[in-house]
Parts: sequence; structure tokens; C-alpha cells
Amino acid sequence: LEFFCAAQALDFLEPLRPTPILDGIHQKIREQVPHITQDELINHYMHHTIELVKKGELLRVAHAISTRDKVPFQTSLSKFFDEF
Repeated sequence: LEFFCAAQALDFLEPLRPTPILDGIHQKIREQVPHITQDELINHYMHHTIELVKKGELLRVAHAISTRDKVPFQTSLSKFFDEF
């Protein structure tokens, strides 16, 4: 749910752009989940977003961009997410 909502929120910030890693994650989500412009059922969009997380797709995007741009992939907060 957080990724779905974050992607929606980033759309409203245009023309501002997030960091390259967040931008890549946003683009990956938008490949399968469109920006919502009106009230509608979103369960199928949520399912697509959940699958991206479960399959590790968003993590792969983040890691690839981190490697490409030579920016840290892990931070001091990373240890809190090891169990996920």
C-alpha cells in the first residue's frame, strides 16, 4: 500500500523529480499501475504493486541504480528491514 500511495503522491509533485533510485522505483510501478485520476476500484492495482514487491522487482531496480550511480544502497536504517 505504501508504494502504491507513494507513486501516486510523486505524480502530484511533477515537475519535481525524486532521487534516481526513487524515480526508478516509481517508473517500475507505473509500468503496471497507472496514475489514478478518478474514484475507482484499485484492488487489481494493489495486487500488481504487491507482486512487484514479492518478486523483488523494486529491490532489483534500486540495486541496479545504486550500482550504476555509485550511491549507497544501504543506510544506517537498513538493518531494520533485514527481516523483510
